[in-house]
Amino acid sequence: MNMSKNNFFQLFVYGTLKRGHWNHNIYCRGAISIEKAKVWGRLYEVVDAGYPVLEIPKKNILAYGSNNPFLDLLIQKRCQQDLDNIPKLNFIEDANQKRNLSPWSIVHGELICLSDPIAALFRLDELEEFFPHGYSAYQRILTPVWIEGRVIAAWTYVGDMILKEKIKFIPSGYWPEY
Repeated sequence: MNMSKNNFFQLFVYGTLKRGHWNHNIYCRGAISIEKAKVWGRLYEVVDAGYPVLEIPKKNILAYGSNNPFLDLLIQKRCQQDLDNIPKLNFIEDANQKRNLSPWSIVHGELICLSDPIAALFRLDELEEFFPHGYSAYQRILTPVWIEGRVIAAWTYVGDMILKEKIKFIPSGYWPEY
């Protein structure tokens, strides 16, 4: 795709919003593009519920989501400019080096580009039970996402309160784990 993805709301998904899973067609059918992507974090499955939850290292959280889609898109663009000015990292080599030093690992998912952040965000935030400035099951955060040798600033939902539930670590970084 030749269009700049900077003009679209970017969302990293790792669970039921991925292609082929039950929430994809309901919430992501208007996607402009969908690409395989990776983040640095920990992936879990909520036991007896059958859905995943992601944890991202605090140092990789670029921003927290708000209830203003225009502000969040602006923040995404500004953070992308900052990422563009950082020398590119080879994500796989960096991840393999860090794997020996920390429990964080590669989490696999998809980067979804959405053209209408207003329509998308309100529905997605409701699905993920994200309520800015209030009790939320998930938080929407902006984090670096790796696709095809590039680093993209994208939003994702991380389990804040859900991590206190009964969870199972998924060492492969893939959900569902086969």
